[in-house]
This record gives sequence, structure tokens and C-alpha cells, in this order.
Amino acid sequence: MPGQCSCDTASIVVASWAQAAAAHARGELRESVWADLNETTAVPHLALRVFDGHLCITQRFLYGARPYADVIAFADALATEAKRVGAARGHAFGTTLRGEAEWLSGDVVSARQHLLDRIYGTRIALHADDPAAALHVMKDAAVSVRGPLETCPGCRITFAVPAAIAAARAGEVDQAEQHEKQCAYLANVVMRLPAWHAAHDEVRGHIAASKGADATEPTSHFTAAATRCRSAGHPVDAARCERLSAQARVQ
Repeated sequence: MPGQCSCDTASIVVASWAQAAAAHARGELRESVWADLNETTAVPHLALRVFDGHLCITQRFLYGARPYADVIAFADALATEAKRVGAARGHAFGTTLRGEAEWLSGDVVSARQHLLDRIYGTRIALHADDPAAALHVMKDAAVSVRGPLETCPGCRITFAVPAAIAAARAGEVDQAEQHEKQCAYLANVVMRLPAWHAAHDEVRGHIAASKGADATEPTSHFTAAATRCRSAGHPVDAARCERLSAQARVQ
């Protein structure tokens, strides 16, 4: 049918992020995204899968690979160009990336404007006071994250970290430790970005607290996470980890 694509959508996503990874390694990611933006403008279904792939690589910008001012400028320029050529998905992609960069860098007001504008997805934080509900959300998410469209390390670590924390807070220590092993490998061997090292420290803190370890162990992990979050330019995450460290110290 006109306007539809019968090709293998999983293969498109994988090919897209592989191409984006190669472009990123050559320092040509901006040009690669720009080219795909223009080439998929008239094919919305294809654009959806292509930008799924680009999302995997541009997410690296959010965890220490690039200064946030550069990320925001890149995302804003992409959204502007997408709007000019009438590419709705490209515009949503650029706006969301900008909102995420603003959120992580501490500009919550601007981030809220851009993320709400794109109706950003449900966050595990919505269940902060209900560990059982959070664990249920993570178990459901596992089906999607381990599916054929979610093959890149960036997707896996984005799941593994909150899944480990949710399991630990719900008292499911064995499950939390399984996710922690993935966090360790992805953070230290594959991703190797400052904010993911911080996230791994936070995971270890939650697991230590769930085990009822001596207060010095979770305190040490949360303190290390806070320090690394500050270094990565994540003040909101740093403040959370500082609070966790203080709570662990008095328990």
C-alpha cells in the first residue's frame, strides 16, 4: 500500500544505530542524522524506525560524551530543521533530546516544557513510593527491552539500572543482583561513560541497603555515586544520591 513499508523493522533499527555508531566514531553523527532526516521526511513509518536507531547513539551524549550546551544546540538545530521540512518525528526526536539534556543538567523548568510537549514516556519515578508497583513496571518493560527492536547497549543499560534499583527496593535481592551484573558489564566494559559509572554505584548502594549490610557499605556507594553524578554534570541525580547516602548513614 502507498506510504507503508513492508521491510523488516527490527533490521532497520539495528542498521540505523550501527550506521549512527560508525558516524559517531568518525565525528560525523550530525551529518548522518541530517541526511536521514531529509531522506525519510516523506516516509513516516521508515522515519520512526530510523530515529529509533539514532536515539540509541545520541543517548550517549546525555551521559558524559559531550558537554550539555553542545547537546542542546544540536538537538535544537535538529528540531528546527525538522519543523522546516515538515518531519514530525524528527522534530519530536530533537525536542525530546533537548528536554532530556536540560533535565539531566538541572534546568528542570525548560526540560518540563520540552518533555511535556512531546509527552515523554512514563518514568519509574512515578512509583517512587510504591516499590511493588515499580517492580511490576520493570518486569513488564523487560519483555520490550529484550525484544528484537532493543538490541543496543544503550537500551539495555537504560533498563538494567532502574530494574536493579526497583528489584532491590522491593526486596528481590537475587533479581537485583542479576541486573547488577548487566549494569557492571555495560557500564565498565561497553558504555564507559561517567554518568553510567555513577548509576552503577547507585545500584550497588541500593543492593547493599536491601541486604541489610553495615551502614558504611551503602553509604560509601551512594556517596561515590553522588560525586560521579556531579562530575558528569547531573546535579539532580547527585542530590538524590546525597540524600540516599545521608539516609543510609542513620539507618
